[in-house]
Amino acid sequence: MRRAGGAAACTQLAVSGSSVVQYCSDCLGRFGADADRCTECGAAARGLNYRQAQQRLLDLVAQEPSPDGRVRAIAAFGRRGEPDRAASLAEIAFKAPAGSPEGLAVVRCLEQLLCGTGRKEPFLRLADEHADPEVRMAARRALLRGR
Repeated sequence: MRRAGGAAACTQLAVSGSSVVQYCSDCLGRFGADADRCTECGAAARGLNYRQAQQRLLDLVAQEPSPDGRVRAIAAFGRRGEPDRAASLAEIAFKAPAGSPEGLAVVRCLEQLLCGTGRKEPFLRLADEHADPEVRMAARRALLRGR
């Protein structure tokens, strides 16, 4: 999911209390607000607002040319442990063509990301509205498992 060339930019996201973290738009690394460089790739920290950062995440997946690459990118989102990304991930599933692996990858990612949070909205929406019957069924199974 690494962007080829160009300047890296990071954004800040307020989390619990006064703790703030930054997200690198080059490698999507997470690091403290007081850092002036990404600890994962070394890119300079420059501000984007939260909404721009969310769009950048979606763009990275959309720009990935191969389905396997998109599935790997989606799985990487799940490993990041950021439940606030759930709605953006669900949007990725809706943009994927029926029968493609991305929709099922999003459901798996959401299960990992939302495990134990009690959040059901993304699964309900996918179960009710997704064009691919396999994605709808996977979302329903996730709901039954209590994800």
